[in-house]
Amino acid sequence: MSKQFSSPPLTFDCAFESGNIGKVVRTETNAYDIYIRPDTYQEKWRLWFYFRVTGVRAGESVCFSIMNINKKATAYRLGMSPIVRSTSRPKWERIPEKYCFNYTDPRGKAKNPIVSFLFKFDNERDEYFFAFCYPYTYSMLQRFLSRVTAAGLPYFHRAELTQTLMSKTVDLLTITDPAVDDSGKKVVLITARVHPGETPASFVCHSVIEFLISSGPIPEALRRAVVFKIVPMMNPDGVYWGNYRTNGLGHDLNRKYLAPRPDAHPVISAVRRLVRALYMDEALPLPLEPDVVDSTPLENAETRLALVVDLHAHSNCTGAFFYYNANKNDPVRDAAEKAYPTIVGRLSRPFAAGCVRASTDSGKDGTMRRTLENLLEPSPFTYTCEVSCFGGLLDGTTSGRKEVYTPDSYMQIGRDLMVGLAEYLSLDVSGRS
Repeated sequence: MSKQFSSPPLTFDCAFESGNIGKVVRTETNAYDIYIRPDTYQEKWRLWFYFRVTGVRAGESVCFSIMNINKKATAYRLGMSPIVRSTSRPKWERIPEKYCFNYTDPRGKAKNPIVSFLFKFDNERDEYFFAFCYPYTYSMLQRFLSRVTAAGLPYFHRAELTQTLMSKTVDLLTITDPAVDDSGKKVVLITARVHPGETPASFVCHSVIEFLISSGPIPEALRRAVVFKIVPMMNPDGVYWGNYRTNGLGHDLNRKYLAPRPDAHPVISAVRRLVRALYMDEALPLPLEPDVVDSTPLENAETRLALVVDLHAHSNCTGAFFYYNANKNDPVRDAAEKAYPTIVGRLSRPFAAGCVRASTDSGKDGTMRRTLENLLEPSPFTYTCEVSCFGGLLDGTTSGRKEVYTPDSYMQIGRDLMVGLAEYLSLDVSGRS
C-alpha cells in the first residue's frame, strides 16, 4: 500500500543550463530523497546538483536529502551547505550550516554519506533553485566575453580555438599591450573549467580577465611584459549538461592529455597543439579542426612560455593551493618552481596554509601538468590551482573559525593571482611606461 501524504507534492525539475537532478522520492509529507543524475554515459560521478522547486507552500519547512553522492569525503563534513536563490531573491545564499547535516545512512540505502538540509519556503509564488555551488554557465561566459569584445579594447583579442562535439565555441583570449613588441615578452597560458562541476574556477578566471583588461599600474605592467593566452572554459558540453567531471561522452578530459582522440576530445587536442605553438613560438591557424596531436617531445631552451596555470576547484579541501611538478633531483629548479605559489601564498589569505603541494599520484599522469612536464624540455612551470568549493579555515584546523567563500571571494583570488604574478616577474608597477 502506497504511503498517503497530507498535501500535494512539490514539483522538481532541472530543465535549464547546467541543471542536474535524476530522481526524487517523497518519503514523508515534508521530506524528499533526491538522487543526482550521474555524468552522461557513465555512473561514477555524482556530486554536482542544480534543480528547481515549484508548487511550494509559504511557511512550509522541507527536508531534502541528497542520497547518492559518489564521494566518501566532501567539504560537507566541514560545514559546507548547499546554496539557494529564488525568483524574488535572485542572489545565491548559503543555507545556514545549522540546517545542513552530513551523516551515514542509518537505513543502509546510501553507500556514501548523505547530505540533508532543511529549508523553509516563504513565498508560494516563487520558484526556488538549489545547487551544490555557485553556477557559472557557458551562457554567462559568452555574455561576459561579448561585453568585453564590444568595448573594442586594443589589448584584448577573442578568437575561436576550436569547437566541442556539441558545436560549442571554445574561446581563446589574448591579452597583451600591442604597443610593445611581443618578442621580448613572456607567455602565460591560463585554462579553466575542464571539470564542469568546479564552478569556482570560472569565477577566478573571470576575475583574472577583468583584472588584466582594467586600468592601473599592475595590469598595465603585466600587459607590457606578458602575452596572456586564456582558455576560460575547456568543457562547455559538460557544463551545459550539468555534469560534475566529464564531457558529453562521459570522459574526464583532464586525464586525456597524453593521447587525446580528436573524435572524442577535440578541445584537449586543440590545447595540446596550442601549447606546442606557444612553446615553439609558432603561428597557429585558428580555428583548429580536430586532428591527431604530435606527441614527439620538444626542446626549446629559448621558449617564451614561462607559466601554465590550470584553474580547478576542490570539493573536499579548504582554502586554495597549487599542485606543482616536484623536482627532487634538481633542487634549484624545484625552488624556482615553488616561487610563484609562495608569493601568492604570502599575498592571498586563502593560499596562506600549505599553498604549494607536490602530487605524485599515478592517477594524475594524464593531466595537463604531468603531460607537459614529460613532453617539453625544459618544461614551463605548470600548476594546477585549486580553490575550495566551500571556504577556508582561518586558523588552519578543522574546528577553527570558517570563512565561507562567495563569488566575490573567488574574484578576489583571481586578482591575487595576477598581483602575485607581477611580483614574481619583478615588474615595475610604479605606473611609468
